[in-house]
Amino acid sequence: MWELAGVTDMNTIETAQVGGYQVTGVDDTQTSAGCSDCSSGTDILLHQNVSFAGSDPTILRMWEESDGSCYVVNNEDQSLDSETTHSGESVDIVAFKNNLFSGGEANKVDNINHELTTVDLKFSYTNPVVFASVIGVAGSDPVVTEVSNITSNSFDVRVAEFEWDDGEHTYAEIIHYVVMEAGTYTIANGVTIKVGAVILETEFDGSPNFETIDVGLQNYLLVSQIQGADSGAVMDTRINKQNESGSFDISLMVQEGDMDSGETINAVVGYMAVGTEPVISKKIALKGAHGKYLTAAGNGGDAKTANCNASAIGDYETIVLTGDSAEQGCIVNGDTVWLQTTSGYYYSAQLVSSGAGLDVDRTYLGSYEKFELINHTDTSGCLQNGDVISLYSQRLGRYVVAESNGAANANRTAIGSWEKFTVSILEENDINIALGKETVQSSTGWSGVSSRAVDGNTDGNYSGGNSITHTQAEQNAWWQVDLGVSSKISEIVINNRTDCCPTRLSDFYVLISKSSMHDRSLSDLLSDSSVESTFYSGSVDIVANLPVSAIGRFVKVQLNGNNYLSLAEVQVMK
Repeated sequence: MWELAGVTDMNTIETAQVGGYQVTGVDDTQTSAGCSDCSSGTDILLHQNVSFAGSDPTILRMWEESDGSCYVVNNEDQSLDSETTHSGESVDIVAFKNNLFSGGEANKVDNINHELTTVDLKFSYTNPVVFASVIGVAGSDPVVTEVSNITSNSFDVRVAEFEWDDGEHTYAEIIHYVVMEAGTYTIANGVTIKVGAVILETEFDGSPNFETIDVGLQNYLLVSQIQGADSGAVMDTRINKQNESGSFDISLMVQEGDMDSGETINAVVGYMAVGTEPVISKKIALKGAHGKYLTAAGNGGDAKTANCNASAIGDYETIVLTGDSAEQGCIVNGDTVWLQTTSGYYYSAQLVSSGAGLDVDRTYLGSYEKFELINHTDTSGCLQNGDVISLYSQRLGRYVVAESNGAANANRTAIGSWEKFTVSILEENDINIALGKETVQSSTGWSGVSSRAVDGNTDGNYSGGNSITHTQAEQNAWWQVDLGVSSKISEIVINNRTDCCPTRLSDFYVLISKSSMHDRSLSDLLSDSSVESTFYSGSVDIVANLPVSAIGRFVKVQLNGNNYLSLAEVQVMK
């Protein structure tokens, strides 16, 4: 396992601070990279083409202009022909904020040309995976970063040109690199980093030979790096990422003139995926053994409890079931799940000493609000309408039960007929397309950064989970998310802060547009017929569900007055 020489207390090493985003439409002309100071700043950046818009080999370059603005461009080689036009690709950019962290390190090295340079590492590793990107354009020819001779505490790196030119790159480039021990890491806000390596065998027969790699994450960013190969050819990778399936297709890439050489090359390729574990939601109802439905008194709230005495399904019997799913796209047997009313209150198992009841008064998600789902009908498939399930509180070691008198408790130590419920799936929740996307807000106070509203955590307790945004007090404070592409939006779900100040989220607009609303005033947006606007009157108790019917890429929440703006979560449903 990795270790840091000279450090005896490993608790002094913090977890990785990682961010990132995706830039779309990156073709053979310079495109804004969506950031500044990419070379002069302190962040360590990795970049990767993650789409397959054109079959011709293409090399991604990223650089900083004199004013600090940063750009990306895709350059094709000319080994087969002089045509260099390339359609717009999607580019993932991953940014590491700290240099030493649990499991790895990130840094820069300069004066790198076509000759190998050895980089000594701070850590010692057992299974290191190395990633490196050129940030800057000292020489304009297309170049790739090559790493080789990877040891437990060093690696060699160079910038390499394809042979169609002269194969040499004498200009001194700056390399950003990240080295991590292969494995899975959980960092802030539930973000997961998965680092691994695979062996690719590619026969160059004129088109990429993709292999599929499953990372099991959603809304993830991806970078890759060849670690070594049985050929001296200059190579890179081509990737076609499939976000919804949690997998990506990857192939080796050589210069265009050699794509149909017939040569077979084996290479070890490292990959890093940064995203969130699958979280799936369904609207359901649960019928107990006595023929009655589980229901939340008053749809949840202070001192409210659950019962199992309803004869029909209404709002109070509608449950939003969410799961940390072990499978993409569905909830399966053994998943950890939580239940909420449609007004946002969590079902909570109470201590035996407190009566072992099942309450619906919690506004945050903790261990008492999590249950293991046991599917008696299908132990391996997705949860379906009509399945019979039980809910087990791992915190208390007890099962939820529907009592014969219509009560619902969480006090059983074994499963009988009363501890089983039949599932009625009322509707599939729409896909939350805002999760993990790029965000910005009018200002930031008390470390309440804008990305907290799309981290998948609806907990309304500000100090409990570090998952709530916070602006300064200002006129028309706002928050905005970039969905990446224009999408058909059916609903906006906004979770409010609940530990204090709920009235701050009052009398606000939700604005949807195909272009960014970052620098536009509220009055300007409201007068623009191309901007879809919805006004929410009054204050949000816990959650606001706003049905909409609009197509847009940017969603903005903006106050209609002077106050702080805090958001626990904003879900944009497609």
